[in-house]
Amino acid sequence: MTETTSQPIEPEAAQQPSNAFIDGAVQFYNATVTEHNELTAKFRALRNADATVTELYDTSDDEKVAQIRKFVEEQQAAINEAIETARSYIQTNLLPSTESFDQEAAKTRQAELAEQAKAATSLLQVQGYDVSTLPELDKLRKSRSTNSNGSDTKNTRPRMVAAWVDGTPVNKTKDDGTTVTNFTLITQYLNSLNDGTKYDMATVKSHAETNGFDPNSNTPIEFAVGKHVVKVQGKQSTTEAAQQTA
Repeated sequence: MTETTSQPIEPEAAQQPSNAFIDGAVQFYNATVTEHNELTAKFRALRNADATVTELYDTSDDEKVAQIRKFVEEQQAAINEAIETARSYIQTNLLPSTESFDQEAAKTRQAELAEQAKAATSLLQVQGYDVSTLPELDKLRKSRSTNSNGSDTKNTRPRMVAAWVDGTPVNKTKDDGTTVTNFTLITQYLNSLNDGTKYDMATVKSHAETNGFDPNSNTPIEFAVGKHVVKVQGKQSTTEAAQQTA
């Protein structure tokens, strides 16, 4: 008796209905999708080209691109320094003089007075007194800056008080003897090491933020950039200072 091996039965492909109207509609659909996808391919190529331009601007060894990149970084460093000089001048010469006092002690006392005022108004309300006639506590709003169209916007400009690359301090001394540092100076120092890699400020800043850099905290953080270890330290905020002294 001859043994036979059964073969799997392939399912029949579903038969599509067909008539002149359906055939015409399918042809129209196919032509529409083809044209649409061709346009998508053009947009994709354009987007990829933009990304490539950005990447090459940051990394290219082409002499002209490198010169432009160096020029931009130097100008940005000069702009940052000019801004810091202007701010220092304004603080010294244009702002009205203010009485020096222990700010942390004053904040603590202010909080105590606010609690006492709250307790007093609660007692007066129980006695039926209309507390709306009492003077209100004057609360200091958080500082805000305005943009070009006059609307409020928080100042998110990173504040950095110290930076090191492989243990070497990276900073610049201003005319008044104070030192400043920023991501531009760090990037310039990294490129001055000539280790065969071209560094850009956006990448350095991204590494710092990814590793937890907080411009409002004086806790130093370290992160790797290429072959080097970079350490940066933000400016201590009033909130952090209060927490440390609490």
